[in-house]
This record gives sequence, C-alpha cells and structure tokens, in this order.
Amino acid sequence: MKKIKAILDTNVIFSSLYSSKGASFQVIKLVYEGKAEIQISNTLCTEYEEILKSKADMLGSSI
Repeated sequence: MKKIKAILDTNVIFSSLYSSKGASFQVIKLVYEGKAEIQISNTLCTEYEEILKSKADMLGSSI
C-alpha cells in the first residue's frame, strides 16, 4: 500500500494533542503507524513551534 503524503495545518497538530477523540488524532495515528508521511519545511516547523508554545497552557504542558 502506498503511503499517504500530507502537509498538516497547525490546527491539526494542536487538535491531535488536545484530544484523542477527533479526526486530527486519527491522522497523527496514521503517521505513527507508518501509513502516512508528513511533508514539512523549516518555515512550517517554525510555525508549529510558535503556535504550540503559545497554546502550551491549553495542553497542560510546558513546551
């Protein structure tokens, strides 16, 4: 089976960390299981970091 390649919006990353009950978590689960692959750039990685740091209190974490 061919791997799914995806670019994930920051909201998908955040939502998957916030709750394990939604579609965002299922997408991340596919990545973990090796069925999907995230395509990422330095710019997108920086955006992920900035947004997740700003919402760390909502996640109960100190990212």
